[in-house]
Amino acid sequence: MKYQSQKVAYWFFAVCMLLFGLQLIYGFIMAFAHMGYDGLHSIIPFNTARATHTNLLVMWLLSGFMGAAYYIIPE
Repeated sequence: MKYQSQKVAYWFFAVCMLLFGLQLIYGFIMAFAHMGYDGLHSIIPFNTARATHTNLLVMWLLSGFMGAAYYIIPE
């Protein structure tokens, strides 16, 4: 990497992928709950999973945009 700020962008992209993976997991939890396979309802209620799923969407998008800004705009 040419600039130091591009190394910082790597961590934003790593966090972005982690949050996206968590969003997928919560999406699958909600999909199974919607189909009737609600084995995790005692641990994660549907409304909590829905709110977390939506918040993770916002967080990984913002993290990705921050990483893109650090990568594109050099020091």
